[in-house]
Amino acid sequence: MISNKAVAIKFHELFDAGEIDRCCDFFAPHVELKTPQGATYSGIVDRKLDNLPVDEFQTAQDNLWRAEHEYRQSQGFLWSCSGPCPELKEEYHLALQEFNQAEAEYNQGISDAKREVGLFSSYGVEETRNMFWGKFSSGQRFAKRQTMWDAMFMGIGAMTRDETMGSYILRVVMNMILNFTIGLIGALIGFWWGLWGLITSYQASTWQGLFFFVLAGLAGWSMVSATIGGLVMGTAGSLYVMQKIAAANQIEGQRRGQSQPRYVNQGRPHYE
Repeated sequence: MISNKAVAIKFHELFDAGEIDRCCDFFAPHVELKTPQGATYSGIVDRKLDNLPVDEFQTAQDNLWRAEHEYRQSQGFLWSCSGPCPELKEEYHLALQEFNQAEAEYNQGISDAKREVGLFSSYGVEETRNMFWGKFSSGQRFAKRQTMWDAMFMGIGAMTRDETMGSYILRVVMNMILNFTIGLIGALIGFWWGLWGLITSYQASTWQGLFFFVLAGLAGWSMVSATIGGLVMGTAGSLYVMQKIAAANQIEGQRRGQSQPRYVNQGRPHYE
């Protein structure tokens, strides 16, 4: 049996590219290959930021906050603008332009550092993982919150009609599966939507970006589909076992009823 590490090393020998290492690392984090990349991401970022006017960026941010506060305070009823408001509004827009320019320069420095590290580096893969799990967690929180509200409103509705506890639990479970399906699929779409922005921040080539997008998109889809499938199969299995237990208890109750001795009234008065 050929191990995962042996397969990854063979690919590395055939293509002789660090990208293959990172693709293998994306799907199999336990496979670790050595790459000639010696500089760390933090070191590259620090070197890039040393050449950027960080103080000017901080000053532009402070000026924007001050200008926006003064402009909002000068507005009148229903956001009307009169008196000193037009002048403060113009100062706010100028501060906003300066801040946007400083922020663009700052983000460009970060992007240049990412470009030197590479999209398929461990940092690029780790950032992609963090973004996916962040979206995944938000989908789970949506499903849990929605299920809680569904259970509460279904419970209120069940009080107004004759509904058994089993029927209520079944409806809650079905809504839970639906909520998790909607939440996780929405999280996957959000991950796909933000993935291309992450790829462009590394200034990767078109083919590298498409290749990475397909790999990361398929990995995200496999995780979401496995989670939903496991949830559906686990719920179906639990309901099947509960149904079998209920049927067995019913049969056992019928047997006990048939085996109990029957007392026949022989026509005697009950007071004898």
